[in-house]
Amino acid sequence: MNLQGVIETHVHASPDVRVRSVDDWGIVESAVKAGIRAVVIKNHFVPTMCRAADVQRLSDKVQIFGGIALNRSVGGVNPYAVDIALRLGAKVVWLPTHDSAAHQRCHGKTSGLEIKPGTEEERNLRAIIRMVEDHGAALATGHLSPEEIMLVADEAVRAGLKRLVITHPELRVVNMPISQQKELASAGCFFERVYAQPEGGGKYHVNVEDNYRAMTEVGFDSTIVSTDGGQVENPFWTVSLQNYINILEEKGVTEEQLNVMCKKNPAYVLGLDE
Repeated sequence: MNLQGVIETHVHASPDVRVRSVDDWGIVESAVKAGIRAVVIKNHFVPTMCRAADVQRLSDKVQIFGGIALNRSVGGVNPYAVDIALRLGAKVVWLPTHDSAAHQRCHGKTSGLEIKPGTEEERNLRAIIRMVEDHGAALATGHLSPEEIMLVADEAVRAGLKRLVITHPELRVVNMPISQQKELASAGCFFERVYAQPEGGGKYHVNVEDNYRAMTEVGFDSTIVSTDGGQVENPFWTVSLQNYINILEEKGVTEEQLNVMCKKNPAYVLGLDE
């Protein structure tokens, strides 16, 4: 299967605080060349919906979206920042990533943002969930721990949130057990399974083998195929995406299953077919 009509929900572009292999215009240019339907530009520290709106004017052949990651640079789990971002067109709200307590612990640090029962962060989370649902956007779990993700999922289900995405559950920062993933899949959550995982020291390894194992155990119907691309250490994001699809095809994943994971599910999460 080629990339015609595929949707990429997670790619990093410059300007950024680290060097990226592509800028916003390069996202548009490469997506159009590959026939990709839509792309979400992500940044850990600044909102990207306005950047997406700017480059969207350059082409009507691809849809470009952005969002906001709730790290310290935007005030953490901050409903005020989310309100503005959604009103400006954000399609995805990522809960803390690089500033999450789980991410910080994984990198040998002790401080970080954490969502615990009875805290201000939990109260803010409830407000954010309501806003995300009201705007028809998606909430993604970022780099939270499995325990935090289960708390988020409980709140989301209780509030009737339709689009909850568990961000790269195989990532070593997250490392969510399959048993918990099955529980969340039965509640209607989606799992964004990405192409490569950092090993430390600027090195990455292709993560498709672990992803495939999780797909077969948890289900193709709850999976979103994505790259989390944009690193100079990895292949260009469209190359990574095509490689990912090719490996899955070699493992016997059908075109129907690929269409669900690469087109149908991400289109639903971004509200494109409503």
